[in-house]
Amino acid sequence: MNEEQDIIFKSVEEGVDLVEEANTSELVTEDVQKKVRACVVEMVRAAVRKNEVQLRTERDRKDLIAYLNKEMFKRPSLLWSYLWLKRQDPHILNSDSETAKDMPELIDMVKEDTPVDELENKEELYKLLLNPK
Repeated sequence: MNEEQDIIFKSVEEGVDLVEEANTSELVTEDVQKKVRACVVEMVRAAVRKNEVQLRTERDRKDLIAYLNKEMFKRPSLLWSYLWLKRQDPHILNSDSETAKDMPELIDMVKEDTPVDELENKEELYKLLLNPK
């Protein structure tokens, strides 16, 4: 999952650099548009893959939290691991979220490489790609 987050950061950084360069030069070429689009596509694909991993591992994560909760009293050294994971859990995608319900549509969109702007529900999809908080 860290690899996907690195891809997201790199894509955003590269896209911002391209836009800032175009803004400074006051010139947006077709090549710049294609590069920015490639950054967006790569970012969205990484976000979808990251979401898939979070959903696929949800049961294991819940089981691990329950195990640590039970075992930390027997082995106090597990307390920090339990607290860290418990603190992270609300920020990790779960199957009850709106994003999870719309994942099949997001996956299809990424596979087909349909530009988000061409979809009827583009605003909903943009909101779904945001991290739950």
